[in-house]
Amino acid sequence: AIQQVKAHQARLWLRCGKLKAAATWAKECGLRVSDTVMHNHQFEYLTLARVLIHQHHADKALALLDQLQQAATESGRGSDLIEILALKALAYQDQGDLAQALAELAQALCRAEREGYIRTFLDEGAPMADLLNRIVAWGVTLAYVKELLVIFAYAAQKEQVMRQREV
Repeated sequence: AIQQVKAHQARLWLRCGKLKAAATWAKECGLRVSDTVMHNHQFEYLTLARVLIHQHHADKALALLDQLQQAATESGRGSDLIEILALKALAYQDQGDLAQALAELAQALCRAEREGYIRTFLDEGAPMADLLNRIVAWGVTLAYVKELLVIFAYAAQKEQVMRQREV
């Protein structure tokens, strides 16, 4: 339980741009890309993958995400698969492989649209918004993608207002 709380803290650090604190968590959490991932620790491993992507270690993140994807597919955990595919899209984007990033994102979106997933994409911030804009330019014009982009724009506007109030 303590590991999961610390992983939540690491995700918050990532969202706040505190990459050094998140990197320290990744170094001290005891998780390794080479581990055999157990489902009950998936949250922590997904957090590790996020940190690796932010550190521009996409190759390591992809190795971990491939293992998580295989386990999620084998056990029929579709909601987990959506998050994993979205993270793989970000990792491929970080590597500069836009075609593969968009292919992974397209799979995630197709699965997510049925359930109306929003947070899975919104929580990934500007890099995901960039990918969503690119997928529209790529020819995927789902109303769902456009809805996500409207939500991203609203969230960015709200965040800007909050920052102005802090000053």
